[in-house]
Amino acid sequence: MIYEALLAPHESPITLREIKRALLTYDKLILIDPDDRDMMPSNAFMSTIMGMPLFGIDIGPIRPMGKTSEYDEEFAKTLDICQRATKEGLIKVRSTYTKQAAGQFTLGAVLTGGYPLNTQFVS
Repeated sequence: MIYEALLAPHESPITLREIKRALLTYDKLILIDPDDRDMMPSNAFMSTIMGMPLFGIDIGPIRPMGKTSEYDEEFAKTLDICQRATKEGLIKVRSTYTKQAAGQFTLGAVLTGGYPLNTQFVS
């Protein structure tokens, strides 16, 4: 059995120490893409508030998580150090959902781009 761990983002990027500690316990690590900072897909917010997935409107970022000023650079440096583990498939960077085009409106269905959580419970 392959054990995977999701290292969730916070204000500062995941450190090399946290990655090493997790690799001692788990077979594979999943890191969240640094650009994925919204609480939920923005086009799902209105349908979540209404309680019915009738239409989706992209209204901009939904409670974006803050990050330190050098977050992206530090994340890139850490990934560069872990390049070998990434090539071997031990570390994978992925987004929690595929972002829709800005200003998009959908009627009859709300496309969440593979967002893994029920948006009714996130808000």
